[in-house]
Amino acid sequence: IAVNKIEKNRLDIIKKISIELGKIKFNPPENFDNQFNFHFLGIDNNDSFPISDEYRRLLIVSPFLSESFLNRFENVKQKYLVSMQNSLDKISDDTLKKYNKIWVLDELAEDKSEDDISRLSGLHAKLYIGENEKSVTLWNGSSNATHAGFSSQNVEALVELRGERRKVGINKFLDENSEQSAINFLKEYGKTTLDEEEKKKENLEKELEKKLEEYKANLLKMGLRMKIK
Repeated sequence: IAVNKIEKNRLDIIKKISIELGKIKFNPPENFDNQFNFHFLGIDNNDSFPISDEYRRLLIVSPFLSESFLNRFENVKQKYLVSMQNSLDKISDDTLKKYNKIWVLDELAEDKSEDDISRLSGLHAKLYIGENEKSVTLWNGSSNATHAGFSSQNVEALVELRGERRKVGINKFLDENSEQSAINFLKEYGKTTLDEEEKKKENLEKELEKKLEEYKANLLKMGLRMKIK
């Protein structure tokens, strides 16, 4: 992916890497089928959406969200969502009501190390689990649960894995009786309540974010270039 023409030596390196990647044998994680797929989004203006809305149950784990994405799964009977407090607060109540359970990362589960470099903070995982009566399809990668994350706006990658529900289903991910379950690091979501002053500040921040996005879009349209000698 490049705006300008790529030098031949760089193209040769890229070609060599692509050939070597084609020879690599990828082994799926334990309890998943040997057949799996890779999805690369945003590299060919293809807006195909890999996640179906025909599952019986669906779990979405993503730090960033959009209304349009969350409303795509009207046909799924049971939906579960894990995200960040500030991302969920931006989603309307009408949309959130469509989800059976919603969680956020428990602050007590965050890394409190004094080392700024190694410390981990917040939710970074992007995970989608679609479940039917016996089978499960899981997507893991870089795509957030947003329109941009699953369209030609961003360049993203996902791996699609399949397995049996009893071994790798949603219940395994959210098993309250297992010490290794993700549920141990989560708490149920509750909307943040703001006073009038905080609401004004939040609305101002949203306006500024919107204007910033507009400026960024306009800059891209201008086709500015920088040449360094």
